[in-house]
Amino acid sequence: VDGVLNSDETAYSDVGRCSYEWPLDSRLLCRLRTLLLSSNAQIVLSSPWRLDACAVQSLIKACIAANIPAAVFIGETPEVTRHQKRSFDTVNHLSLAQCRVEEIRRWLDRNHSRLNVETWVAIDDSALAQACPELTEHMVRTDTSVGLQDRDVELAVQILAKKDLQHAQRASTTTTNGRCPAC
Repeated sequence: VDGVLNSDETAYSDVGRCSYEWPLDSRLLCRLRTLLLSSNAQIVLSSPWRLDACAVQSLIKACIAANIPAAVFIGETPEVTRHQKRSFDTVNHLSLAQCRVEEIRRWLDRNHSRLNVETWVAIDDSALAQACPELTEHMVRTDTSVGLQDRDVELAVQILAKKDLQHAQRASTTTTNGRCPAC
């Protein structure tokens, strides 16, 4: 959420029942809505916001106000700390990105078949692609200073559209003369 649906320009305020009224930028939420409408994607939270019930409530409330239904939120990644992975020697931005990638992998391992996940995209302001180069084709990195931009949305839609292309290719290889091989 941070660096994607808010940016360095988003104003923070210490109000509300929670410790913070979690700030989100309506322009960035509009871009998220465009992405969701263009791709029929759903959302799995991997942001640290998922660990704070007030933050999640603020996110869903802001999304609903931006005409993004709460039903698009289908889950949250499990928490992985740097101490759970032995490969971390130091605490740095890259190791936090490695944790995030591991969280995404674990969620996919647990839910890929059950939810029939054909493709996915991770949108984050962290260096996820550097943390896991073999998954670069699934990563969109935003600029923290401006958040989710049109070019990020376009790239995410292209990544998610690969499932449609793959599905069409599979369908064309399973037909013979326009008919199902079983016919």
